[in-house]
Amino acid sequence: MPLDLGRFRRDAIGPYSGQKFTIRKIYLRDCLLEIGVLPSVLLEPVNKQLEAFKEKLSNPEDAEAHGKIVKFYLSRGIVEPKVWFGEEKDRPEDAIAYEDLGGDQDYLVNQITEYSFDLRGLREFADFFRQSVAEPPGPDGAAVRAEAVEPDKQP
Repeated sequence: MPLDLGRFRRDAIGPYSGQKFTIRKIYLRDCLLEIGVLPSVLLEPVNKQLEAFKEKLSNPEDAEAHGKIVKFYLSRGIVEPKVWFGEEKDRPEDAIAYEDLGGDQDYLVNQITEYSFDLRGLREFADFFRQSVAEPPGPDGAAVRAEAVEPDKQP
């Protein structure tokens, strides 16, 4: 069976420039490694991991982490045209300079995120960690009766 790259890519049109970009899915683990979160995630308890990751991403003053994330998304998530992060004078003919993206930058990061991840699953994952009380056990959420677990005692 021939390889169909269309199954792994899709087009996104920049809302400000009108430029067509071909995007691909990215792997979240690679992004976490890039910004330096993953090694600490493996060593710390879950609640500390989530808090550190949330703080790192939500801190507007952490321009370095934000810049790394954006660069990762644009360099790995855009197939065509490539985004050039170097000096303008060295830019290849078939690449667009990062500085020229303007408002399309945030749009492209969002498009790559939506394409890469099932956001419903991420929202459910976040909701799971926000719950303070566990749901009653059972396939439909109903409490399991004791008689369903313990057999009747014979006199």
